[in-house]
Amino acid sequence: MKLPISKATVLSTTHISERDAGLLRSVEGRNNLTQLPRVEKHGYGWCVFVSADRESYKETAKALENYGFSPAFQRLYRLAFQQKIHILDLDQDGEEVKDLEIFDW
Repeated sequence: MKLPISKATVLSTTHISERDAGLLRSVEGRNNLTQLPRVEKHGYGWCVFVSADRESYKETAKALENYGFSPAFQRLYRLAFQQKIHILDLDQDGEEVKDLEIFDW
């Protein structure tokens, strides 16, 4: 029996704005929000669950924009989707990637 495999990436929370962090706090654990991704809090950040199919992704991307997430956060979500990553783990000790925007907050 072959078990399904999910990909995850761990990135520093410096790649999201302070406003994004507040928005993640406001939706964490609330899985019934229309079109927004599932967000779960962990010790030093959040796990954001990324849409698996294109139609869901389009709806979620629009919801992220409408909810007020920064272009930097939207880019992270888009890159995760494009690379077939299912979990975007934003962690205080996660990796900083030089080609991504960095926020000092």
